[in-house]
Amino acid sequence: MALKDFIQQSFDRHYASMMQAVEGLTPEEFVWRPGPESNSMGFLVWHYGRALDMWIQTQARGTQQLWETEWAQKFNRPPDPADLGFGYTEAQLAAFELPAIETVLAYAEAARANAMAFLAEWDDEALDRETVPHRRGGTITLATLFEMLLWEVNQHGGQIAYLRGMQRGLGA
Repeated sequence: MALKDFIQQSFDRHYASMMQAVEGLTPEEFVWRPGPESNSMGFLVWHYGRALDMWIQTQARGTQQLWETEWAQKFNRPPDPADLGFGYTEAQLAAFELPAIETVLAYAEAARANAMAFLAEWDDEALDRETVPHRRGGTITLATLFEMLLWEVNQHGGQIAYLRGMQRGLGA
């Protein structure tokens, strides 16, 4: 299997699993947190979109994020491109309010579609050859960028499924 196909299929499977995990949730379930230092499923879906948006727009393309152009306003949040939800304090988590589930899911889908459109621009050789700045310094290849994003979304997708299981039990 080609690298680009593998990346595309992995993102498609992950996204389908994440959507299945949040399907049918009530607004209360979507924002439920098991403890004051924990994230909700809604927060994790928002963070999924934020991570894709930041890595593709800022790191790979060097352009303004979708978040800054329209989505922050829909979330009633400042358009801060660095606000990804990473490292939030207990107070920040308690104060974090999500809009309607549909808005959160629409942002996640917009960020995913944008990332997949970016992926479509490259072939396997270019993914291994082209580099982009890394947030922690230096550069990484586009293949490495997508590897890191796959780890990010899979990690949080598992957390979302676990939280759903905590609320609804096995197979719910």
